[in-house]
Amino acid sequence: MGHIFPDIVDCASSVPMDHRSIQSSRTWNHDVFPSFVDDRTSHFVKELIAALGREDIHTLRADKTLKNRKSVPSDIFKAIEESRTCIVFFTYRYAASVWCLEELAKIADGINQHIVLPVFYLVRPFEVQDQRKHYERAFTEHEEKVRFNLAKVQRWRLALKRVGSIRGWLSEVIDDIVKSATRALSRKKSSSLVGMGTRINALEKHLSIGFYDDDVRFVGICGMCGIGKTFLAKTMYEKISGQFDASCFLFNVRKVAINPYGLNHPQEQLIYETPMEDGSKMRDVAQGCTFIRENLKRWKTLLVLDNVDQIEQLEALAGSCDWFDQGSRIIITTRNEHILRVHGVNEVYRVELLNGKEALQLFCSTVFKCNDPIQGYEEQGQYGLNYANAFH
Repeated sequence: MGHIFPDIVDCASSVPMDHRSIQSSRTWNHDVFPSFVDDRTSHFVKELIAALGREDIHTLRADKTLKNRKSVPSDIFKAIEESRTCIVFFTYRYAASVWCLEELAKIADGINQHIVLPVFYLVRPFEVQDQRKHYERAFTEHEEKVRFNLAKVQRWRLALKRVGSIRGWLSEVIDDIVKSATRALSRKKSSSLVGMGTRINALEKHLSIGFYDDDVRFVGICGMCGIGKTFLAKTMYEKISGQFDASCFLFNVRKVAINPYGLNHPQEQLIYETPMEDGSKMRDVAQGCTFIRENLKRWKTLLVLDNVDQIEQLEALAGSCDWFDQGSRIIITTRNEHILRVHGVNEVYRVELLNGKEALQLFCSTVFKCNDPIQGYEEQGQYGLNYANAFH
């Protein structure tokens, strides 16, 4: 996703538990197998592969000359079997490619053996799941061309239904996908970052989980860029999401909201990530607000809106307390405390800078791979810290 995402959607959380047991018992030759059609997404896919590479995640790519063949070679199917994670990039032209549909059918066959992370690039999940619009037209053509092998077409349809129903991303925010992929691959850095323990405890107090379960509570996390707002929100989300009937983490709302669909995009993601009714008939943001308000208040919900920078984003995704059931918690991360006040947020947690001891520990853990300067390097460690602080 996930979400998802999926981090847009928390896709790792959507992976069945048996995936994790299988993952730990198998040896994989590849980290990621990407399935995509060579169209307007190609540049985005290349950027994502490069970003994954910077995280030491190996992504296998089929050579473009191979994809000009009429049939998928057995080596590609073998690569899918040997890939720990498969990322599927659904675009409006994906279903037109027999090659991609064959890849997808193979991925769906092993859906319980590896992690599958879908990305919906300017298409809606229901278009993929139910084969509507571009997907419907593509299948009409396939059925005409292979009318004597309709079983193969039905296999493709079922694969789209299965993979399209997995939590994924409704945007092309590379950072979010990389974060979820690293988490799914158990490559994420340790959550015990320097100084974060006390800040997580402080945030938990603001949320008042278990103390005021009859109210709806909005909590803002405010602070400068890079101070750890998203990390705090994500850590808290992973810690307490099991206590709620519905949960959704919307990563980087600011970026997602500037896509061609505007605020409808994160609205759809919220609907998709929670047990709401099908919201595919929404036509604008106002309809989305009404739909979310009428549906989400049925469940005790945990909602995180990450990197919000406009009051309109809050109004479209979490308008007021009466949108939610009793005990719900809405966490908002932002650099702009003013919009939190305007929106009537109950509590604002201002993330503090690391103190001197914490800063030195972080510096040493990064440079010396230990909590304190190596003997004989104490002066250099303090000098480096003072130099960095001078640019703050």
